[in-house]
Amino acid sequence: MTQTPLKLSPIHVHYQNFWSVNVQATLAESFAAGDIQVERMIKKLPGRENCWSVYFELHLKAVDGQPLPPYTGNIIAEGVYEVLPNYPNDPERLVRVTGCSMLYGALRELVSTITARGPNGMVTLPSVSFVEDAPIVDQQKKSAKKAAKKSAATKKS
Repeated sequence: MTQTPLKLSPIHVHYQNFWSVNVQATLAESFAAGDIQVERMIKKLPGRENCWSVYFELHLKAVDGQPLPPYTGNIIAEGVYEVLPNYPNDPERLVRVTGCSMLYGALRELVSTITARGPNGMVTLPSVSFVEDAPIVDQQKKSAKKAAKKSAATKKS
């Protein structure tokens, strides 16, 4: 086995808190898969350079017209993340992708831990990706600059 030195991430976790946890077991003979919804809000923290707050509301719900899932409920969580000042790319995009992934991972762990002791067995939240939701600010800026240069070049001709 070879040892690989750890490379520190450019994102620092200040904290990840669970503000509200409500998970209820369903008393039934059979269950449906249910639905998992995540509402999230990401905001820059005022007065703090390179710091963002990620706020999640996770909902474990039944699907209309189907039997209840093994567990229902909701969890509210918040994480605060800081990106190193020398990070060469878009720091907000890093938080939107990596910060959200880290907080969702903490939610997955919490749901698994709580339901492992429940009467309906352990539930593991599915893996998800936050990449497609993250705006590519650098690409938008580059496209706008190219369009401006092209427009300026066209006017000179």
